[in-house]
Amino acid sequence: MPAEPRNAREAVVRDAVAPDARPAPASGGTCAGSARRGLAAVVAAVLLASGGVVACSSGQDPDIPALEEAASASATPGASQEATAESGAAAEDAATASAGSEDGTEDADGTQAPEQASAQASPPDPSEVTAQSLSDPATGYTVTSVPDDLDQAQAEVLLAFVAYDRATWEALRDMDGLEEVEATTTGSALESYTETYNRYDEAAQHYDGSFSMTVESVELISDYGVATVGSCGDYREVTRLSSSGEDQTPEGFQSTSSADFTLIYSVGGWKVSSWSDTGADWC
Repeated sequence: MPAEPRNAREAVVRDAVAPDARPAPASGGTCAGSARRGLAAVVAAVLLASGGVVACSSGQDPDIPALEEAASASATPGASQEATAESGAAAEDAATASAGSEDGTEDADGTQAPEQASAQASPPDPSEVTAQSLSDPATGYTVTSVPDDLDQAQAEVLLAFVAYDRATWEALRDMDGLEEVEATTTGSALESYTETYNRYDEAAQHYDGSFSMTVESVELISDYGVATVGSCGDYREVTRLSSSGEDQTPEGFQSTSSADFTLIYSVGGWKVSSWSDTGADWC
C-alpha cells in the first residue's frame, strides 16, 4: 500500500530491501553506482530465498510463494527426485501450451495461453508514460512526477507500480474488496496490506481526501526479474473517516513518507512483492 507516515503506521513492515540499499533517483546528483549496489542487494536476497548460491542477506523476502516452495523442496528428503519429475511434467505442459499458442488456440478453460497473451500485449511507449497519464482525478490519486528518460523496460515497471499504488489507495478509500490489490501485489507486501485492510474494515474506517505520489527512481535487472521503485507518498490531504463520516485521523498521520518498493516478474507480469520504509517528512 502507499507507505503511511512512520509514526502513524500500524502494520509491521518486513523489508525486502535494506534501508541503506535505496536506489539512486534517475535524475539528480546521487551516485549511480549506489543504485546498482542497492539493486544487486535485492537480487541477492531473491536468489538466496530461492536456494541460489548467494551470500546470506538479512534483506531477503521469505514470503514470496514461488521461492518458499523452492526452498521447501530443496530441504525435503527425496525432494530432488520429486522436483525432477514435476519439472518434466511442467516442461510437457509448457510445450503443449506453446504449441497451442502458436496455432492461435485457447486453453481448456477458454483462456489464452500465457505466451499468446504476452505476445499480444503492446509494450508501453515511454514518452506516453507521464505523471498526468498515470493520475486519476476521479479517485483523488495524483502522480506528481516521474523520472525523465525512462526506457521501455523501466516504463513497464513504472506502470505496474502505479497500478499497485492506485489499487491500494482505492481499496482503503472504497472498502469494497481486495481484487485489484491481489492482481498487482504478492509476497509479504500482499500479506501486510491485507492485514491493514482488515483492521480498517473491522474498525469501520476508510480513507478520504486526495493522495499524491512522487516517483523518484526506477531501476531493474531484467535478467533476474527484479526491480525497485523509489517513491514518496504525500498524506497531507488524506483523512481517516468512520462509516458515519467522523474524522478519526490520528495525530502525525498527515505528512509525507519515503519508501522503496521491490517488484518481481511472474507469469502475470510485474508485481510489488515488498516495501521498505526509508523515512517520514523526507520529501
